[in-house]
Amino acid sequence: MPSRLLYVGSSYQDEQVYLCDTSHQVIPYQPYATLSYCWGGEPNTKLLQQNLEALTQIVPLEVLPKTFKDAVKLVQHLGIRYIWIDALCIIQDSEEDWRQESLLMNKVYRYSTLNIAASDASDSNGGCFFNRDPSIRPDIGFVKEEDGTLTPYYFVQVRSGLLAVFEEGPLYRRAWVLQERMLPARLLHCGKTQLTWQCRETSASEEYPKSRPEDGTLYLRQVFWLLMSDPNAASKVVETHSVRSDSTAAAVNLLQRLWRRLVELYSSCFLTNPGDKLMAIAGLAVGMQPILGEYLAGLWETALPRDLLWVTTLSLPGSPPARRSPVYRAPSWSWASIDGKIDYRFPGAIGQDHVSSIERYEVVGSVGEVTFGFLRIRGKLRAARLGTDKSTGEESSNHQDDAGCGTIHLIVRRGSEQTFIDDLYDYNHPSEDVHVLPISRRNPKAGDSELDYICLVLRKNQLSQFHRIGLCKLEFRNEEFEAWDDYIVNIY
Repeated sequence: MPSRLLYVGSSYQDEQVYLCDTSHQVIPYQPYATLSYCWGGEPNTKLLQQNLEALTQIVPLEVLPKTFKDAVKLVQHLGIRYIWIDALCIIQDSEEDWRQESLLMNKVYRYSTLNIAASDASDSNGGCFFNRDPSIRPDIGFVKEEDGTLTPYYFVQVRSGLLAVFEEGPLYRRAWVLQERMLPARLLHCGKTQLTWQCRETSASEEYPKSRPEDGTLYLRQVFWLLMSDPNAASKVVETHSVRSDSTAAAVNLLQRLWRRLVELYSSCFLTNPGDKLMAIAGLAVGMQPILGEYLAGLWETALPRDLLWVTTLSLPGSPPARRSPVYRAPSWSWASIDGKIDYRFPGAIGQDHVSSIERYEVVGSVGEVTFGFLRIRGKLRAARLGTDKSTGEESSNHQDDAGCGTIHLIVRRGSEQTFIDDLYDYNHPSEDVHVLPISRRNPKAGDSELDYICLVLRKNQLSQFHRIGLCKLEFRNEEFEAWDDYIVNIY
């Protein structure tokens, strides 16, 4: 049970609710619902240290914002007696309580009976229910089968873009909401045009009562729930994709791939407080830890060095290009240090043979907040020259002297699929000395004279510490690469 829940009564006619402190009361487990919504402005009623005692006595419905009232009425009609709403169940002016409860999000949403999503409300006053267009309801007809039975058929008008509108509602642009969509067993999305249902088995709506067309998150949720409930079930998922593997290894591999996809989705959403970057996805990370092991500021130890191969991509609508956070929240090798969209589908990153190894790592902090971290990598390090003008050299090509150890020249250019700089705001140099550290290479094919190497682009500071500033792809003959010197590099 969550630390606090709102008791909403046993009848939809009840007009009063009150706050239950389950951590100090012996309450047997009760089904409860959760609410996902956009805060927008501050809700006019929220839990504070000064009103904690009063709210445990009574919370009149009339003082609640419309979204809260609609959610209470909904769960009352469903016969659910408790609901969890963050503004009323977390003490909003207590940093200690907020941090403690935020780390419990995994359990709060995962064990809820139902999550109600106010999909189209831009703030807490928007509500869960709207005036409806009756034409959206499907007509029902019957067809007489050969044996005389009547089979119902739904006649629907397919509206282009309807699914996109559902996915792009105000609620789903919030980063916090990703874990609120993934963790619950059941979700009811309250939109302007219709209600949409999602569970572990299917996704349906008023327009598609039996099953909605391809759902962007249904497969992700199914894999997540299957592996969370039974890691040995991974072999079933793997077999559906014509892959055979040990079930434990398959579970790890599937969850690693799932996590990278979730990071891509998560990074395309907005955070009101950028400092919540790790905290807002901590619930999912905690859920995956039993299978994936040690969590390193947004990456998994079991997925290194592959998890290092991320790039920043095109900016989000209405937002500036990606940039590294001016306030420290993760080491430079973690995507969590970036404000902006992340992409793990770097050209050529699939089917790679790793050429560097992780020697040591350290991350100080918690799953939701990091104060320090570094990786020690053993690999082949080379000097490089990075610039924005072609005078610095051919784009992403190597220029070597007779000894084969000359400087590599990289060029930064919009649209390049060779060199990706994490933070273009930070890069305002005509050219600078950097280093490249190959992480992986494309598996060679017969007749290949050169191989693609995917490398970290590193900047060395005055303290001789390396920091990641980008990723690049280089082509070399294998014998040239093997001639490079081995180094041990600490990246902060």
